[in-house]
Amino acid sequence: MGTEFLARTKRAFKKSWDKSAELANTPDLFRKEIETTSTCFEAETLAGTSPGIGDEFCVRIEDGKLIGRDGLTPSIRLSNPTPATWAAIESAGGVASAKVINLDAISGVVEVAIC
Repeated sequence: MGTEFLARTKRAFKKSWDKSAELANTPDLFRKEIETTSTCFEAETLAGTSPGIGDEFCVRIEDGKLIGRDGLTPSIRLSNPTPATWAAIESAGGVASAKVINLDAISGVVEVAIC
């Protein structure tokens, strides 16, 4: 009975599956688009700074690196940003906001989300 049922309903199931896939991939006014690039990156702490979770920094392109500043003090340096992230920050005038979402106090590495 199980295989016969599957054989009979296979075509109808495939049609409904295709409709659902089409609906899920069609943007509309009330649906947010899914971001395809990562916005979370590792960053190194600089010169004795110790950021906490939730701290926000102004990230700027300086000398070919992405440096996060707390006021005038350089606090973090982003490690290995993707080319898409680099281009997005450049197109925004070379400035972005970063928020600390995770940290490792022993190694001095923090994880930041670019906003």
